[in-house]
Order: sequence, then C-alpha cells, then structure tokens
Amino acid sequence: MLADRLDVSRRTMSEALYERRPITPDMAIRLGKLLDNSAVLRTQVQQTVDAGTAR
Repeated sequence: MLADRLDVSRRTMSEALYERRPITPDMAIRLGKLLDNSAVLRTQVQQTVDAGTAR
C-alpha cells in the first residue's frame, strides 16, 4: 500500500490524495524518493493546486 511505502498513516495519504490536506515538504520528499523525482517538483505542484483553489 502507498501509505505503508511512504511510512505515513492511511488517513494522511487519503487526505492528501483527495486534496483535503496539503502536500507538506516532508511528504514531497517522501513522494520524490518513492517516485524517483524531486521534492521541488512536488512542492511546485502543491503550490499550483493552492493557487488554483485560492481563485
């Protein structure tokens, strides 16, 4: 399960996936390591989502 691989609770993972919780820098790092891409990319994606939600 994805939550297990990221070492986070299932609730935390679910809330992040359904945009009820922001992608924190810590989560970005975990995702980056798992998906073999940069945490900066994940953080930029979250900022884009946040900007779209604010409008």
